[in-house]
Amino acid sequence: MQNNALPRLQPHRNLTETVYDALKEAIVEGSLGAGCRLTEGALASSFGVSTTPVREALTRLEREGLVTLLPRRGAMVTSFSVDDIVEAGELRELLEGFALSKGWTRLTSEVIDRLRALVTASIPFVESEDRRAFNRLDVEFHTLIVETSGNKRLIGLFGTLHDQFQMIRLRTVRLDGRPRAAHEEHGLILAALTAGDAREAERLLRAHIRHTAADLVSALRDVPASSQDAES
Repeated sequence: MQNNALPRLQPHRNLTETVYDALKEAIVEGSLGAGCRLTEGALASSFGVSTTPVREALTRLEREGLVTLLPRRGAMVTSFSVDDIVEAGELRELLEGFALSKGWTRLTSEVIDRLRALVTASIPFVESEDRRAFNRLDVEFHTLIVETSGNKRLIGLFGTLHDQFQMIRLRTVRLDGRPRAAHEEHGLILAALTAGDAREAERLLRAHIRHTAADLVSALRDVPASSQDAES
């Protein structure tokens, strides 16, 4: 486990919540990669707390699918299989496609301008291959589309699954050429939205999500499982 990836905590509220937030951020943002072993004692030492809040935080993270508890051996950051990635892609396509269709009447010129600003802002990060910076704007682009739906339950469900989506997204953005392809696909979606073509915009959005998942699945099938975890 990479102890230097974790901050020493200065608790100012519930310790379990504090440990949970710190661990979740390290996992979702990739500081603790897929397959990384997590032991209560080492985590407690790194955070400067007892093992109790660590154990409770790990249990909560397991319920959210971010870690796998190992009997008498601590825990491990979840490694997503090809099937997991396919299922997540299918669910994203369903949720985001419906969100775009549902929120079409809410796609005001202001919302489209915000989407355009995100596409424009991502250009230097594509050129410099700053994948994490590009990923942040990518997340904002898709989240804005979902939030524009106005469907609170849909937005809530998307938020619940966001962390799993993000762990997969971070692996995808590392693929050669994927950020540039994603940027171009975002541009096509934006062009359809600007032209007022709802059907084409939804088709392009769904295709973009399928392409993203397919590229990662293809890459994973070409790499041994041990190498996948090492790269994560």
